[in-house]
Amino acid sequence: YHHYAGDPLEVLLLYPDGTGEVRVMGGDLAAGMRPQLVVPARTFHMSRLEPALGYALLGTTEWPGVEAPDDVETGEREALIAAYPSIAATIRSFMDGTGAVLPRGAAGG
Repeated sequence: YHHYAGDPLEVLLLYPDGTGEVRVMGGDLAAGMRPQLVVPARTFHMSRLEPALGYALLGTTEWPGVEAPDDVETGEREALIAAYPSIAATIRSFMDGTGAVLPRGAAGG
């Protein structure tokens, strides 16, 4: 991820070992925000703006390239919650139940 301008972006990272964390992207380095984030291979990720009605100018770079549908599959909220029970509340807060993209090989994928 690349954060160029606007409001902070929260990124939820769900690692293949069943753990996860939220990282905040933005321009306020003193507050711990970072303008770039590298997502490790086989890590599920989703993001949201904070505040929810804000805006941000963002970009992503994928290397090596991701080829859909071979490199991605759809994950459902309840499957992610089952795979990551220790952060179920965080997953619920990020998702509205419509599903998300899950890399092949990630926990629950």
